[in-house]
Amino acid sequence: YQRRVHGVAEIMALCHQFEEESQLQLHYSGLPYIRTVSAIKVRGELYFFSLLALGICVVILFVVFRSFKAVLFPAIIVLISVIWALGMLATLGYEINILTSILPPLLIIIGISNCIYMLN
Repeated sequence: YQRRVHGVAEIMALCHQFEEESQLQLHYSGLPYIRTVSAIKVRGELYFFSLLALGICVVILFVVFRSFKAVLFPAIIVLISVIWALGMLATLGYEINILTSILPPLLIIIGISNCIYMLN
């Protein structure tokens, strides 16, 4: 992944240099470019949607239960499970793609609801 990102970045730097020298506008296409751009976007969106799901769950839990205990314990448990799940993905050699990027927000939502069930 890192080699591909670095290679595409070098090619794009050369293309930008050519654009400035020749006053032409280049358009990028091709499978390596599309894969690299989509992989970068998926990785960025993974963090965004995971934090968004956790933030929304924490706010809803605090509004409903009005207790820091009911917010803190489920959040810690869910964060540990997400870290373990992503660690196991990396350990087993799976890459983060569009399908596996759904896993952390899904674990957060399902894990929070199960933790609340166990607390009550």
